[in-house]
Amino acid sequence: MSVRLEIQRKTGRVAQT
Repeated sequence: MSVRLEIQRKTGRVAQT
C-alpha cells in the first residue's frame, strides 16, 4: 500500500517525496 496516497488524501495535494 502506498503511504503517499494517504498523505495526498490528507493534504489533498500530490506529495512527491
